[in-house]
Amino acid sequence: TTEIYTLSLHDALPICNHNHQLFDRLLSLQGHLASAPSLQEMLNRLQRWARDLGLAGADVRLFSDRWQLGAPSSFTQLALSRQAFEPVRIQRLGKDQHYLGSLNGPELLLLLPQARSVGSVAMSLFGERGDLGVLMFSSRDTHHYQPGQGTLLLHYLALMLPELLSRWVARV
Repeated sequence: TTEIYTLSLHDALPICNHNHQLFDRLLSLQGHLASAPSLQEMLNRLQRWARDLGLAGADVRLFSDRWQLGAPSSFTQLALSRQAFEPVRIQRLGKDQHYLGSLNGPELLLLLPQARSVGSVAMSLFGERGDLGVLMFSSRDTHHYQPGQGTLLLHYLALMLPELLSRWVARV
């Protein structure tokens, strides 16, 4: 049994190291986002963080029936109709909170209208019931995000986003 334990410990060390790095990145990002003086600066910081990781970008879309995003708000571009999103949710997420993989042309136009050359995405619903919006990281590589990959970082980012966003955008 000693050999099995040693082998298991040997296999666990890289996973522990990876999780430690993930936690450090998340903690650093959380502090960076929380100290942003404006919503635009917070979104810029999220975008820079994603690009520093080699990604194409990071985007936040807010369900328009849950946030006050109409005029005179300067963040109407963040609004996403839940009705328009529902087919994407059914097709890509099902009952899950996260989706990793590719999106088709109409889905990309709906979710990332400004994005160019998106090969794959990591998408997470946020809010306790996944009813407040969508966080997306995009990559130009079609194989960067694939089903079965870990979603722990996405999960924690999705948990902290509503509180951060509420500093600048009121909920309905």
